[in-house]
Order: sequence, then C-alpha cells, then structure tokens
Amino acid sequence: MKKLLITDLDGTLYDWLNFFVPSFYAMADSVAKKTLTPIEEVLREYRELHVKYKNVEHPYTTLELPCVRERFGNLSRDELKERLNDAFHAFNSMRKKKLRLFDGAAETLERLKDASVTIVGFTESGEENGYYRLRKLGIDQCFAKVYVWDSYYTAHPKSQKTVRLNVKKPCPEVLHRICESEGVGVKDAIYCGDSMTKDIYMAHYADMECIRVCCAKENEDSYEKLKAISHWTRRDYEEEAERRICIEKEHIEPDYVVYDFGQIEKIIIK
Repeated sequence: MKKLLITDLDGTLYDWLNFFVPSFYAMADSVAKKTLTPIEEVLREYRELHVKYKNVEHPYTTLELPCVRERFGNLSRDELKERLNDAFHAFNSMRKKKLRLFDGAAETLERLKDASVTIVGFTESGEENGYYRLRKLGIDQCFAKVYVWDSYYTAHPKSQKTVRLNVKKPCPEVLHRICESEGVGVKDAIYCGDSMTKDIYMAHYADMECIRVCCAKENEDSYEKLKAISHWTRRDYEEEAERRICIEKEHIEPDYVVYDFGQIEKIIIK
C-alpha cells in the first residue's frame, strides 16, 4: 500500500481542456462585441498577454487588453470590471456547465483518504485557479496540501492548504521535495497524471511509480483553439517535442494506465 498519492489536477481529475476552452471563448466573444473589435484581434491580444505572464489563466488579463483600454481607457479598474461583467459572467456560466469531475473521482479520493493515504495535489495552475476548482468541485477536503504555481497574483488570499512553488513541470526534483515535506519516502509514494511529456516523464526521472489517467475526451478543435491563445513560446513546443523523442528513445512508460479514475484505488491499496 502506498502512503502518499501525488496527483495532477487539470486533465487528471477533470477535463480541463474541454471546460476551459469553451468558457474562455465565450468570454472572448463577449469582449469582442463590447469593444467592437474583431474576435481574431481579441484572441491575438490575449495571447500576447498570456505569453507575458507565462500563464493562460492569469487573473483579469481581460482588463489589460489593448482593445479594452482603447474603448474604456478612462475607467478605473473597478469600473472596468463592472463594464465587462457580462464577459466574466459568460466565462463563469460556461464553466458551471462544463466543469465536472471524472466519474468516480470524488468517491475514490474519499476512500483513499479514509484508508489513511495522504493525498496532495501538484499543479501548474495558480492557487486562484487550481485550488479554487477543487473547492468548487467539493473535493478540497480530500487533500492534505496542494502545491500550486506561484502566480504572483497577490490580490488573492493564500489558503492554509496551498504551497506556492516557482517551478513547473517536468521537474523530478520537486517530487522529491514534496515527499520530503510529507515525510514519505519516494518508494512509498505514487504519482498520478495525464500527460506523457510532463507527468509521466517527470515521475520516471524522479524514480517514482506513476499512473497515467486517460479519462479526458480527445478534442482536436479545442486543442487548436487553446494553441491560438496559449502562453507557450516556440521554445516550449520545441522542448515538448524533444521530450517526446526522449520518451520514445528511452521507452518511458507509466507503470499503470487507467481509463476509469476509480481503478487507481486497487493500484494504491494492495
């Protein structure tokens, strides 16, 4: 039996791509209409700001869009929020419809916790997004801690459960740091994630057993829409391609693959 489960959040516990992209584009469409700006230009401005902040989910990026500043430049930040309330509502309304845990995720996490398995999250999302979603989905109580990206968004209050990191995946050393922080040896821990080039690659080089969760639905249209607004640079895509080559060359594979989140329980509790 494993003592510690370190799990990714986006794409592992819920389908991040297929909730975020429709939500974001609903907001962007509203911004385009309010500012009388072509949607293609709005998306280009979003991408430039995402690259600047190295984050596709940076809070209130909308308020910094050039088209918004040009249209409503004389308004204060609070007045801008009020003027763009419909756009934020469009995002939140779509998120409410689309954000769902994978079947069995909540029940499985509860049973693992009851079996005295320590559960911690490790995400590249900032606290204001990653941890917020756990609370929204009603599973934050299952987590002892959540290691989040330090987004430097100081306006958001810090939760007692979160630990902010300034490293991103794939960083094998951070898994060792988490184990040390939780007082558990690497061999007594297991990592759970969905991405081969980030999660599985990272766990492999940390010498930690890992589970690949394949519950998300593939959606090429959503992926292409995400790329259009992504914070990734050309170098980011090159590095991912290099990792894919390494994975193939070194025959890196997860220790387990599951297509139903509930299957991880039997793997962790043997």
